[in-house]
Amino acid sequence: MNTQSTLAPYPRQQHLIIVGRILCGPRWESGLANLLGLSKETICAWATGSELMPAEAVWPLNRLARRHNRLLTAQCDFIEKIERE
Repeated sequence: MNTQSTLAPYPRQQHLIIVGRILCGPRWESGLANLLGLSKETICAWATGSELMPAEAVWPLNRLARRHNRLLTAQCDFIEKIERE
């Protein structure tokens, strides 16, 4: 994924957009809102910069991203082990 095209005015907004696109694909706003238990309107407001994403929203986003990372790593480890046997 080319993250250069997703640069945003401030780091939280950029982080939201990148994590959302990686986890949920091109129509990421609704999917990410569901995963975080927020409204799509809130996610869109943060993504467009019409509202600033609060600092306390970073941690749930990071926990979600890290959880998905762990699950994907475990799956990759599993298939690599099978392929080696």
